[in-house]
Amino acid sequence: MKRLPVKGPQGDSMGSISVSIPDDLEQQLREKGVKKFGLRRGYLSKAVEEAIRLWLKENAL
Repeated sequence: MKRLPVKGPQGDSMGSISVSIPDDLEQQLREKGVKKFGLRRGYLSKAVEEAIRLWLKENAL
């Protein structure tokens, strides 16, 4: 199955990842995401992107 590229707000290509996380972690992520980004479209993607970037920075080789 061929994936079609997804465009972000600035027209940049974006990937898509499906993951499973514990319910309590999901709830915390949603709550913190709403507090930081507001209950707007894309708030959860922004929160996940920020978390991944932070993890990558802290775990650089």
